[in-house]
Amino acid sequence: MALSIGTMVGYKRIVTTIGEKIGSQPINYMQGTVAQGMAMMTILAANFCHAPLSTTHIVSSAVAGSMVAEPNGGIQKSTVKAILLSWIFTLPVTALLSAGIYYALSFIAR
Repeated sequence: MALSIGTMVGYKRIVTTIGEKIGSQPINYMQGTVAQGMAMMTILAANFCHAPLSTTHIVSSAVAGSMVAEPNGGIQKSTVKAILLSWIFTLPVTALLSAGIYYALSFIAR
């Protein structure tokens, strides 16, 4: 429920970042098609291997790759740096928060 509400509220920011701020130019149709195809293949491969992943991370990585491959394109280093830092901090911070909430709830429930 929380993920659904978060997606409904914050989708525009994600779409804007992925579509317009990763590359030095807005994403074109070919880049979008290639990025979505690559994301689909990666998600399917992870599904067959039973590996967890973040679809947002996969799609933004695919878009960044299509931007780098564009002859007149390129990536905005500041945006990619912010995305990379958020990826690095997401896992440990959420793990610590969930552990803290678990311990707090288990203390209250006793």
